[in-house]
Amino acid sequence: MKLFLAEQKRLISAFLEKFLLEKENQCLAIDSWGKDLCQRLFDFSINGKMIRGALVSLAYSLYQKDDDDTIPEDVVKTAALMELIQSGLLIHDDIMDRDVSRRGKDSLFFQYKKVFDQNKVNDSYHTGEAFGICVGDIAYFFAFQIISMLNIDLFRKNRLIEFLSQELATVGLAQMMDVYWGASGESPDQKDILKLYTYKTGRYTFSLPLWLGALQAEASENDMNSLVTIGENLGVVFQIKDDELDLYQNQSKTGKPQGSDLRSGKYTLFIEYLLKEIIPSESQRFNAFFGKGDLNESDLLWTLELLNKYGIQEKMESIINLKNETVYHHLDKLNIRNSKAKDIFIQLIEYNRLRKV
Repeated sequence: MKLFLAEQKRLISAFLEKFLLEKENQCLAIDSWGKDLCQRLFDFSINGKMIRGALVSLAYSLYQKDDDDTIPEDVVKTAALMELIQSGLLIHDDIMDRDVSRRGKDSLFFQYKKVFDQNKVNDSYHTGEAFGICVGDIAYFFAFQIISMLNIDLFRKNRLIEFLSQELATVGLAQMMDVYWGASGESPDQKDILKLYTYKTGRYTFSLPLWLGALQAEASENDMNSLVTIGENLGVVFQIKDDELDLYQNQSKTGKPQGSDLRSGKYTLFIEYLLKEIIPSESQRFNAFFGKGDLNESDLLWTLELLNKYGIQEKMESIINLKNETVYHHLDKLNIRNSKAKDIFIQLIEYNRLRKV
């Protein structure tokens, strides 16, 4: 699996480097910031694992002959546009969450904030946010330009645009739900949180790229629908593991401050389950720091003790196991031709379930 992911990242990075270099020259003719934004967007994109792009290639590979490891240029382009969209979403997400770091480096808007500090620009933080919003928007537009470069028939291209646009709109709406819950103090229930995980993470991170790869491979409608369901369930598992890592792993592992969800007042399944169990005195202390923007080490350790006391991790593990059973049920339904690609897919499913970073 690691070799496959590394190879897909190499292919996607090579395409993005060439594409953004061409855009750099075009953007320079408009504004001197054009070169800077293309370089920062490239650096930001290649600093990730590029899982979404790799899933496009993996889904395509499932339907190729056993001895065929070739990833066509159009599939690489589709994978690359997914990564540009991912970069745009993350850039905007950091602004909304006020996260100044991403993947162990300064988040993109905060990079600009530092540039403006050096140049003595007024209100450097807000100006950095404004630049970040612009770069994120441009990443989306670049991605849709790549669609126009795909050498596929018009019917499939139109389906690609329709499904991609639909899913991105869904991500935006799910993000609004997430932001509202964090700002309003209104606590969602388990059903609402699972819906958020499905539409903000599951369908976008897994269902969408798997569907796009299967479309390129001209897979059957039944298989494409099964891949969407697989993706939804993988995404819920992925998000639960993300929430776990936020609580239990330090910044050197995740690239983000430990307990950032507690600082921002994010209602995860961990928190929703915990709030159902704690007694009034515990609730009073918890509400004193939850979502207040600051978190000391003793409050973090105390929260971890509560999670252990009430067996919250075990409950999360039960949900993960149920979701994984659904994944394998639908995986067995797929008309897979390439056994090597299937093995990689299974490795990815297990990595998703057990990951520590």
